[in-house]
Amino acid sequence: MGANVRRSLQCAVGYAVVIVAMAGCAIPVVTNEPSDGIPTTAEVSTIPSATALLAPSPDTSRTSRPPNLAKPSDRDDSRTFEELLDSAYKHRSQRDLAGALTELALAEEMIQDRSPSNEEYIDLLLMKADTYAMFERLDEAEEALLKATFIPDEHIDLIADSTKPLSEDDFLEIADSIHQLASQTDLPGYHVALSLIYNILGDRESLAREQQAAMDVSVDKDVTLAIAMGLYKVRGRKLEVHAALAEQILRSANATEDWVGQYQLAAQYYFAGWFSESQEIVDRYLALLDPADDEEPYLNFLALKMNIEMGLGHYEAMKEYEAKILAIDPNAFDEFSQ
Repeated sequence: MGANVRRSLQCAVGYAVVIVAMAGCAIPVVTNEPSDGIPTTAEVSTIPSATALLAPSPDTSRTSRPPNLAKPSDRDDSRTFEELLDSAYKHRSQRDLAGALTELALAEEMIQDRSPSNEEYIDLLLMKADTYAMFERLDEAEEALLKATFIPDEHIDLIADSTKPLSEDDFLEIADSIHQLASQTDLPGYHVALSLIYNILGDRESLAREQQAAMDVSVDKDVTLAIAMGLYKVRGRKLEVHAALAEQILRSANATEDWVGQYQLAAQYYFAGWFSESQEIVDRYLALLDPADDEEPYLNFLALKMNIEMGLGHYEAMKEYEAKILAIDPNAFDEFSQ
């Protein structure tokens, strides 16, 4: 497994939280991680109940997701696979999502063997998931990790799509199908995917069984562990932000409208990766507020607007809003430079 890809999944909090403290990016983390296997249920911080996605109330479903930004170039590119990954890291560090995904797409074009035994392909999927997660695009992050399990694409689409939450019966039906595949081949990814499903459903006995089965048939336990932990963390984060969003929607519906409540709602939409919903609120308040008279709320909405552009992969627009913030408050981002 490439050294560049031995990094845990993380999420980018963005600049908005510097100005007003909002929900953080806490995700389930490993405690007392064993050296030779997937952490047991007791060794992984508790992931919230799946009911937040199984039956969201109030309705937090939506009709669209951010666009796919991975558009490989037609130009002649003589760079190596590792050079493309390094370039993707550089774009990512500059908060340039579109640039990072373009480099990853170019790297993926170089891979002919996309089988479970190809280390480069697995490394690429892990880095793609890491990149999406950093920009609050959790569905795409989960998709990339599920691809590394090699379950059928139709199952990946159903599990990862938070716009159409699955019921418990839906999850069990997918699990039955994956069990049939697992009985035909010793592929650890099938058991990793099953462990995710049972983790979501709160079936600890089945979770532990599938975790052990994954390690029993695994050739590279580090890779299996990286995929499993990535899935647990991203799903935990999804459940967390959906629960927070549902709570904030209820809170906003029962309160008189003020900028703080609406900012918190817009921020929760952003953390859920629902950028169009967040942007609608932000744009309305940026048009209503006067930066001279309402500097604090204006800066908060401006910072959230910058984060939204970042999540959408609009690098130049993100930099424009960053400049607008600094023009009002030159010290706005000092905490990041310390």
